[in-house]
Amino acid sequence: SEHFGQQSINELFATLTHERQDCGIPYTKYGLIIAEDKSIQSKCDAFTSIDKEFVSAYEILNSQSISNDQSNYEAFIQICSTHGIDCESVRRFMDYQTLTDFILGNTDEHLLNFGILRDTSSGQFISTAPIFDTGNSMFYSYDSRKNGFSRIEILEQEITAIHSTWEKMLGHITYKDIVREDLLMTPSEVQNFYEEHGIPEQKANMISKSYKQKLSLLHDFQKGLTISLYKEKQKQ
Repeated sequence: SEHFGQQSINELFATLTHERQDCGIPYTKYGLIIAEDKSIQSKCDAFTSIDKEFVSAYEILNSQSISNDQSNYEAFIQICSTHGIDCESVRRFMDYQTLTDFILGNTDEHLLNFGILRDTSSGQFISTAPIFDTGNSMFYSYDSRKNGFSRIEILEQEITAIHSTWEKMLGHITYKDIVREDLLMTPSEVQNFYEEHGIPEQKANMISKSYKQKLSLLHDFQKGLTISLYKEKQKQ
């Protein structure tokens, strides 16, 4: 119920974003329900079962020693590959997750929020787990802010992920075009979506303007430009 229920609404927005991309990366499909207390809640089917369990990236990275010159991003890909998941498919998953997290502004992609699926009987790794838990995104906690975030403010934002900044996370991406810009919602579609789901007009407008800046950063990134807070400050 906090922040006008936006964290649950964000899960639906993320689902629609992934549906539009339709690039073969697994994701969790969320819907919305209204609870008895009138709060907005997100709902999804489980992606685990008696035969299939979730193993977090945290557990995977702690399953063996990692050299000091290897990042957790690369180590996760390498360990999954060692245990039978195709290396390229893991990298594509990580790049897609990182890039969509950036576009959506997901600040909560810590090591317990992604991982793999494993056969409970054999212990065999099956695949990367579907993307889930994208509620802390789309500038959800800024209820009273009027102006959209600038490119500098976006890159200054601290996140809970393998690294604490978007700049460092984007630096790992190999498949820069794995997200198609032309299939993403437009800023006007974003504003309409959030207003239609009960977010006040002022906040929906702030979200839309901030999202537009994300799209401009994505465009530059996919054109081969380096996304750098230092460069953004120099331009200003």
